[in-house]
Amino acid sequence: MSGSTKLPSPPDNWTVIKVSDGDTLVVRQMNGREMKIRLCGIDANESKQEGGQEAKSYLKKLVEKTDNIVMVSPVTTDRYNRTVAEVFISLNNDSEQFIQEEMVKAGMARAYPQYISSCPNKNVILQAEEIAKQNRIGVWSDPNSIPPWEWRRQNKGN
Repeated sequence: MSGSTKLPSPPDNWTVIKVSDGDTLVVRQMNGREMKIRLCGIDANESKQEGGQEAKSYLKKLVEKTDNIVMVSPVTTDRYNRTVAEVFISLNNDSEQFIQEEMVKAGMARAYPQYISSCPNKNVILQAEEIAKQNRIGVWSDPNSIPPWEWRRQNKGN
C-alpha cells in the first residue's frame, strides 16, 4: 500500500461472495448481512466491453489473495442503492493493499472523474493512474481505448 493511503478506522471485515465486474463486489458479514459494493472513485470497463472480463478476473485474484476477506470503508450510497466504498485487503506481512489503487495501477480501471472527489484516497488513485498511463498498461496500452462511461453512453439499450 502506498505510504500516503489512509486506512479508515475502524474498517469492517467482510467476505467477498461475488465479483460482479471490475468495480463491483457483493460482500457478506459474519452475521449474514450482505451488501453490494461499488468501488469508490474508479470505473472499470464493462463486462461486454473489451477488457471488461480481464478487469473482473484481476479484481477476483486480488481478493482471493486474502481468502476473499476485505476491509470495507463506506463513503456513500449511489443511485442504484449500492454502498460506494474504499476497499482494502490485509496481506500476510501485516500490510494493506488499497484495491482501487491496485486496479488502476494495473490498468484494469480508470479514475472516475465524475465521482472521484468523494473518495478519501482520491490522490492515491490519481497517482496510480499516472503510473499506468506512463507504463502504457491495461486500458492505457491502446490509444483508442474508450473510457467505460463513454462506452455506456454509446451503448445505451444494448
